[in-house]
Amino acid sequence: MIFSDKGQGVLKWFLYAVVILAAILGAISITSGFIMDYYWFGSVGYLQVFMINIRYQLALLFIGWGITTICLLLILRTVRKSFSEEISGFGETFFKIISVFIGFGIGWWFKGAYLPVLKFLNQASWGVTDPVFNQDISFYVFTLPFLRTILTFIAVFRG
Repeated sequence: MIFSDKGQGVLKWFLYAVVILAAILGAISITSGFIMDYYWFGSVGYLQVFMINIRYQLALLFIGWGITTICLLLILRTVRKSFSEEISGFGETFFKIISVFIGFGIGWWFKGAYLPVLKFLNQASWGVTDPVFNQDISFYVFTLPFLRTILTFIAVFRG
């Protein structure tokens, strides 16, 4: 054994301290950036625009987080039927926790796609059609980036 029992305890508490410190620093960074943007957009009279962006980002974060976590938990349920002896209570709990963290990471990535979603939901026809595919030009500006984002999100699950 490389570490004694006392050494493992110290290492365990050190890792807890590092994780807590990283979480605090990350929260401070995100919060300070949000507060600065909030006051800046308010000072130039565009607070409503900022809040719409934040709402869509949060909605996409929770949608991506929820869909990913549910898919990963369904995978766990399927795997558990095949490998019931190999997956112990701790392994199952660990996989559930990891599923939530992976889901949050993918949701965080998906929230960055708020601009194509906003463009798609608020699109307007330009009245000019493409001569090759006979599509309105607005399709290439508003709809196509949205479809690309959705297909990328689906491709994450397909592997």
